[in-house]
Amino acid sequence: MRVVCVSCVPCVVSHTKVVRVSILAGQISPGVRRGLVMISKVLQNLANGIEFGCKEAHMAILNPFIIENLAVVHMFFDKLTVHIYLFINCCCI
Repeated sequence: MRVVCVSCVPCVVSHTKVVRVSILAGQISPGVRRGLVMISKVLQNLANGIEFGCKEAHMAILNPFIIENLAVVHMFFDKLTVHIYLFINCCCI
């Protein structure tokens, strides 16, 4: 996930600390920020292939979504790594 989106995750998770990168710094309400943080947590767990546990039991309702989409994410990562491999071996020699 960090390889794919290095610059957007910090802006979503802590937009107040990444003012120079975030266009919306200071314009995001606390409710919208909370929603964006929850989305980033779901995407991070999906990318890592893990479900929510006891630590974030309130998010466990999204575990079926994570389980249903694991194969899609794995296919995406497989395709991404093939393209990166081809790029590195074809264009950077």
